[in-house]
Amino acid sequence: MQRLRKKPKWVTGLRPKIEELFGGRTPSEGLLIGFATINGDMVKVTRLKFSSGRVKKPIVEVEGNELRFIYPIKNGESLEGVYYSLMGFLSRV
Repeated sequence: MQRLRKKPKWVTGLRPKIEELFGGRTPSEGLLIGFATINGDMVKVTRLKFSSGRVKKPIVEVEGNELRFIYPIKNGESLEGVYYSLMGFLSRV
C-alpha cells in the first residue's frame, strides 16, 4: 500500500528523460518504468524506459532512498499530459 504525502516534493530530471525517450513523438499505449532517488524533499529521476503492457493504476516501490515506479500511458495521451500527470504523482510520493 502506498501513502501519498500532503506536502509535495520537488521532482527533477523528468522532463529531459521523457523528451529523450519519446523524441517529440506521441507515446503509444504502454508503461513508463522509472527509477529515481529521494534526497530530502526532492525526487531526482535517473532512468526512464518505455515498455508494452498494462496496469490499471500507477505503482511505486520505495526501498531506502531508491524509488521505482510504473506508470500507465493510455493510447492517444499527449506528451504534455503524460508529463504533468506523472509529475503530480511523483511529487506526492
